[in-house]
Amino acid sequence: MESNRQIHPLRIKTPVLWAETIGLAVVLLVNGANFSRHRDLDPLILGMGVVVLIFLLLLVGIRLSRLKQQPRQLTLSPGALEIGVSRYEASEIGEIRVCGVFGAYTGILRRGRRVVPPSLYFHFLEEEEQGVRELERWAADNGIKVARKNFLKWI
Repeated sequence: MESNRQIHPLRIKTPVLWAETIGLAVVLLVNGANFSRHRDLDPLILGMGVVVLIFLLLLVGIRLSRLKQQPRQLTLSPGALEIGVSRYEASEIGEIRVCGVFGAYTGILRRGRRVVPPSLYFHFLEEEEQGVRELERWAADNGIKVARKNFLKWI
């Protein structure tokens, strides 16, 4: 049965997972050290090494830039949810996944997709348990499955 109530906006933000960010930084440092030690390599291999270093640096930069990202609003209404200025109809959503041990983070999988984009990957800033409960209640009202398991996400 669909609820006719609109829930107050919940504050959310794309999380910065420190273990992944530190892991990327370590890989960047190790590759940089290997790159500086082996200057006599074939130019093609050297060029590929530079591309990998630039890619890793870009990934670390993107992750660190999320620290300055402003919080967004998640608004749950009958038949749709809004994240920031984007609106997603319940019929577009395939599954909602909640993951995390020391703080939950949530990913919304759109129908037919396997990877969660950064715009649909977030954690609640205040009253995390209540936010997850309200999202689960909204999902149940709209016939969307909620699973407590890990998910693939872009960067």
